[in-house]
Amino acid sequence: MAGNFWQSSHSQQWILDKQDLLRERQHDLLALSEDEYQKVFIFFANVIQVLGEQLKLRQQVIATATVYF
Repeated sequence: MAGNFWQSSHSQQWILDKQDLLRERQHDLLALSEDEYQKVFIFFANVIQVLGEQLKLRQQVIATATVYF
């Protein structure tokens, strides 16, 4: 583990700036508008939440699943 977060592998590989996100989302945005894209994310976050509650999972597990989605 690095003593400085900004020099850590987590920071270097997984913290994306806005330009990186836009570049990665370009393929999705060809089929959907920005508004529709956000609605899809919200819909599936709600699906994960409901499914997790039905399976009686802890909120931390549900939150982790939502973040990784």
